[in-house]
Amino acid sequence: MAQPEETAPERVPAWRISEGFLRSQTAQLAIALLSDPTLESDFTFILEAIGITSGPLWELGKMGLLSLNGEEHRRYRGTIAHHFTPTAVERCRETAVTAASELASPLARTTQSEIIESFAEPFVRRVSGHFTGLTDEQIASVWPQVMGVARASRHLPAQGPQMVRAMTEMATAARDVLDGSTPGRDTVIAELRLLVEDGDLPNDVAVSLIAALFSAGFEPPVNQLGLTVELLADHPDVWDGLGTGRLSATRVVEECIRLRSTGSATTRRVTCPTDHGDRTLEAGSLIMVGLEEANHDPDRFPCPGELQLDRQNNRSHLAFGFGPHHCLGAALARLLMEEGLRALAKTITAIRVDRSVDEGTTGLRGPTELHLSYQPRPSG
Repeated sequence: MAQPEETAPERVPAWRISEGFLRSQTAQLAIALLSDPTLESDFTFILEAIGITSGPLWELGKMGLLSLNGEEHRRYRGTIAHHFTPTAVERCRETAVTAASELASPLARTTQSEIIESFAEPFVRRVSGHFTGLTDEQIASVWPQVMGVARASRHLPAQGPQMVRAMTEMATAARDVLDGSTPGRDTVIAELRLLVEDGDLPNDVAVSLIAALFSAGFEPPVNQLGLTVELLADHPDVWDGLGTGRLSATRVVEECIRLRSTGSATTRRVTCPTDHGDRTLEAGSLIMVGLEEANHDPDRFPCPGELQLDRQNNRSHLAFGFGPHHCLGAALARLLMEEGLRALAKTITAIRVDRSVDEGTTGLRGPTELHLSYQPRPSG
């Protein structure tokens, strides 16, 4: 493997992604790529794609976890990582169970519903918001910015101006939340405020972290819930197994996320000429690591297109990434999926998708509308 060059590599224009990796990905190669320290995570390619190469938004993007690497990334990620361990996340399970039950209950009085607006969004908004330390008022205030970024990201670069506006508004909202929080260690945001006040964390880094919590903590779980409900409409035996408690929600969630995840790929920027397999990656280029292709690698997951709950390596999928940038909120996402699906399956049965809307061309995938017909599940 070549050594890093002394001078910075020439940066190629955004969206000039190296060909071949997106559709010919194996799990082994994906893991190798995501473990290679010379391939860096770099969110700024999104900003480049919408014409931002300098200014406050650019500087903020450079300070986000998705653009930091090496020791700097480890240090800043470590300031909040302890809040997202499986043990720490368990503290919000009771909140998730209560919220899911309250939101699912009205569905038992109907036979049709649009499930994203009536359940997925308010459920994730409430649980993730309270978990990170937002008040109900802050959650309501931040949500339009979250959805603005989500909508624009599905149509890049065409909606570049909308993305700039939405990201700027989200950064302002993140700064307002940080400034209005009470320092402490009980929630992520409270601890970020404490670290800033103690001089242990730059203010812009804290703002970037909060903005990342808004995006990653709200949109992906909503998308994944929608995708999974849509998937399980074709597997009524699994849905009813969840509803009756016959099947483990944990195992169902892992296999559904492997089979159909909201994040199908992730990007890396090559910092020096590097060989992987039969390819030489050029310095400065962007590559696309196909997470979906890795999760459908038949050498790792036999019959990869089938939903099989008895897979021995069920949890070894790459839907949450791999390596230093493995999804920080994976445990929270799993909890949201488990309790959201469990509450829905306990409440309704015989679900049928009447209409699913996902018009996105880029970014995360998942229905923005999911219209279902169903029957209330008989009690007892």
